[in-house]
Amino acid sequence: MPYIKREQRKNLRTYALSVQKELQRLAGPFPSVDTNPGDLNYFLSVLITNLFLSDCNYKSSNKLRGVLDDVKHEFTRRYVDPYEDMKRMQNGDIP
Repeated sequence: MPYIKREQRKNLRTYALSVQKELQRLAGPFPSVDTNPGDLNYFLSVLITNLFLSDCNYKSSNKLRGVLDDVKHEFTRRYVDPYEDMKRMQNGDIP
């Protein structure tokens, strides 16, 4: 996870919250990630593509894939795994 310095977080968080609000506005009165994951996919794809196209080469593509893998793994570690552990405790483990 990008545990960056606190002073670096402020502007990035402001931008992220602005994008979140816009995606929720597009989703309607009951926004959730299930409402329209295509909007989030599109936004992330445009952002990533534009970053990559500014420096399109093998090295930058590997760096960008590494970042995307890290985001996926951190999300899984922090949110999906604890959810799965809770459900295993509620419903029982695989025999």
